Amino acid sequence: MLLSIITWFLVILFAMAGMMKTVKPYNEFKKKMSWAEDLSPKQLKMVGKLEILGALGLVLPVLLDVLTWLTPLAALGLAITAFAGSSLHAKRKETGSMGFSFVVGLLALYVVYSNIGLLGL
Repeated sequence: MLLSIITWFLVILFAMAGMMKTVKPYNEFKKKMSWAEDLSPKQLKMVGKLEILGALGLVLPVLLDVLTWLTPLAALGLAITAFAGSSLHAKRKETGSMGFSFVVGLLALYVVYSNIGLLGL
C-alpha cells in the first residue's frame, strides 16, 4: 500500500511538473521559478519531457503488464532528476526547495528498491 501511495505521488508530481515545464513559455515560467534562469529554454523543455516520460514509466509497464523492468529504471531516472534539482537548489542556496527535491529523490529510490525484482536480478 505504501509503495502504491509513493508511486502515485511521484507520478502526479512529475507529470504536473513536466507539463508545466513543457507547456508554459520559458519567460513566464522563469518569473515564477527563478531557478529556471540557470537553464536554457531547450534544457527546461527537455527536463519537462523527461519528467513526463519518467512518470509514465512508473505506472504504464506495471498496469499493462508489458516491459515491467522499465518501472525501476524510470524511478531511477526520476531519482537522478530530483537529486540534480536538489543540487541546483543547493547551488542557489534555496534550502526549502533543495530539501523537498532531496526527499523526492529518496522516495524515487524507495520505488527503485521496492521494484528491483522486476529487473530479474
